[in-house]
Amino acid sequence: MGRAGPLVLALGLVGCGTTDQLGGASAAGGNSFADRVGRMFATHAPTPEPAAEDKPKEKDAVDYECPSVTIRTGAAAYPVFATSRDQGQTLRYQATIGQTARECAALGAMMTMKIGVEGRLLAGPAGGPGKVDIPMRVAVVHEGTTPKTIWSKFYRVGAQMPVGQAQTAFLLIDEDVSFSLPKADDLENYVVYVGFDPNGQPEKTGRQSRNASHGG
Repeated sequence: MGRAGPLVLALGLVGCGTTDQLGGASAAGGNSFADRVGRMFATHAPTPEPAAEDKPKEKDAVDYECPSVTIRTGAAAYPVFATSRDQGQTLRYQATIGQTARECAALGAMMTMKIGVEGRLLAGPAGGPGKVDIPMRVAVVHEGTTPKTIWSKFYRVGAQMPVGQAQTAFLLIDEDVSFSLPKADDLENYVVYVGFDPNGQPEKTGRQSRNASHGG
């Protein structure tokens, strides 16, 4: 049975399509992934790593790397206009991606990832209070000469702009990003891409994840 890395927080570099890993570890005490991610995003720092348990390593155990999370190039911002772009381009809101986090568990022949993405919704000149549906996509891609999409899902994340405020946060969480586990050295070529997808449509087939998205 393989093992994979703990919870990792990354700070997104909006506009360049990459993330810098800041390190981190899973929290003790039975807290949910969503709770841990919320605390990490709130403090902009990883939670302390618990003391390692002194357990012998299984003879045939394999250490699997947890695929990195990267903001897809060209999908780091999502503008919302009061009218169509050819009628003045009046900006109401713009959504951007900030921090990301992920957690991996290799069990049997499957890898299951928990993905967290925090973003900001900024009010433009024509903005104001109200709810905004933000189209997003998470995709696991096997990079190489011919990149192959292993897993992909479209989301609509709700964000509520409060009265009198110029910005607010929103959060997407999916705790069931699962795919067949490749060989450990091949897993190094797997990348999780996150980004906005204004032309996306929900998949007609496939499992629906629990706790897929949260706005606020």
